[in-house]
Amino acid sequence: MEHRTFTVGLIGVKEVEQAMMDRAVRLSQFRTRVYQLLPRNSVLSDADVVVVDGDPGLAPVGVPVVQIHDRGDAAAKSRKGYKVERPLLPNRVLKVLDQVTMEVLNFAPELDIGGEVSGTQTSIFETLKGVTEDDGAARANKVDLRVLVVDDSMLVQKQMELTLAGAGIRAEFASDGQTAIDMQKRNHYDLIFLDVMMPGIDGFQTCKALKKVEPSPHVVMLTSKGSAFNKAHGVLVGADAYLTKPANRETLLEAMEKVFDKK
Repeated sequence: MEHRTFTVGLIGVKEVEQAMMDRAVRLSQFRTRVYQLLPRNSVLSDADVVVVDGDPGLAPVGVPVVQIHDRGDAAAKSRKGYKVERPLLPNRVLKVLDQVTMEVLNFAPELDIGGEVSGTQTSIFETLKGVTEDDGAARANKVDLRVLVVDDSMLVQKQMELTLAGAGIRAEFASDGQTAIDMQKRNHYDLIFLDVMMPGIDGFQTCKALKKVEPSPHVVMLTSKGSAFNKAHGVLVGADAYLTKPANRETLLEAMEKVFDKK
């Protein structure tokens, strides 16, 4: 897996929080996405991302912005754009920087959902160009699907979004089981892709609860838990299919077709 380094500029960030940012980016040195803080007095228009404490309008035009905000600041939370909440814990900082690099800077080298590949970097965006319009239209016209993806990994959510979009399917997302249950009650999804290990209730408990919602959705469990015991557990709670990460596009779409062939 090829690594890539992104530069991060700071605007209006207090010294103590600059130290916290520095700690976060140092931890990224062992990851696929590596971040480096620009030295003071650098030209901020050269940054890949700018983190701002204050008016986001101070950032150079065309450079993606991450805004720092206080916990409980409702006005800040309601503003559009990328945000990170104080305190600037490394996991919070890296999570939002990863989101910017995937969604704005189009860096998503992982090809398989929930996994990584070795060798020359191939962007997931480039891979999906191989999906023909006819293929996507055919699948989209076959079943008008309402799809929900439940996974607390932002990377998996993005991989699923792009993979399903390439098949003409627009998905919605949840990061935990209870949110998924609430969304199913409101939106009545036809199909739900469900992870096992998540904050709060796990995927098995979530699946069991989802199957009690009327109309009940089809559930495909998509998880790194691939043991026979876990697969049997998935069947017992009502899962229609059980896929082990990493899963490629064809495996995913084949599972969807089999699920709906059972109707």
